[in-house]
Amino acid sequence: MLWIQEYAVGDWSKHRNKSDASNHAKALCGMGCVFLLSGIGMGLMVVPEAIKKGQYSSLLVLVFAIVGLLLLVSAYRSRGKYSH
Repeated sequence: MLWIQEYAVGDWSKHRNKSDASNHAKALCGMGCVFLLSGIGMGLMVVPEAIKKGQYSSLLVLVFAIVGLLLLVSAYRSRGKYSH
């Protein structure tokens, strides 16, 4: 029973508990980079030719880049919330 008290009370009082926010921010950053780079790559290859042909629905490819950018912003914001 003593080890439970030391873990539950001792670590909380000494601020040794680690948050998962750092891992979460790293995962968001990784996914954001993948989405952003793939969106930019697809956008550079597909969009100019499609616009010339009048296929404006191809602009939906840019949603990948927007989602990637939003994920990177979210990772940046969550990075500093729980760091000591």
